[in-house]
Amino acid sequence: MDEIEEFKSFLGPLAEGYNEAELRQLRYEMHAMAELLLDIYLDKGGSGEVEKSTSAHFDTPKKES
Repeated sequence: MDEIEEFKSFLGPLAEGYNEAELRQLRYEMHAMAELLLDIYLDKGGSGEVEKSTSAHFDTPKKES
């Protein structure tokens, strides 16, 4: 099965209305985000104690103790 067809199947009805180029871009961006999240998780030690954050903390630099 073609990777785009597999991705469309994964998205289900959400894939309707998107052309092949848009689906390829979305697939690429989803993989990039998954890699980023995994890197963040591993950087925190993978202990499961990941600090909960809100969007208010997104742009705020972390204060050093």
